[in-house]
Amino acid sequence: MIKLKFEYDRESNWLYIKPFEKKHKSLELLSGKNWYSEDLKEDIKWTNQCKAGIFSDEDGNDGFDIGFEYSPGIITVFNDIGAFVTGQYNDKEYLTLSFDEVLDILHQMSIFLKSIGK
Repeated sequence: MIKLKFEYDRESNWLYIKPFEKKHKSLELLSGKNWYSEDLKEDIKWTNQCKAGIFSDEDGNDGFDIGFEYSPGIITVFNDIGAFVTGQYNDKEYLTLSFDEVLDILHQMSIFLKSIGK
């Protein structure tokens, strides 16, 4: 389990994601506006499909991005491989994540967002 702290600024509608361990620092890049617990359901479903090796979108892609268009920090999840965080502070080595770690992050986000009514 990746230990995360969440903060929400109601004025700016900004969700801050703060990992406790330095090795997960790039997850801070997922911080942003417009995160809603309802929207995470699809990401959870697709991550489970990737874990089973059966994900395919309408264009035939075998992976998907968690985050928002033009976001510098998103998690890319692929069938059978797992996931990695793009747009990191150090572009030489991406933070890799297991499917279970991605699911854990999404579940933690969902619980927090529900707790603040989002």
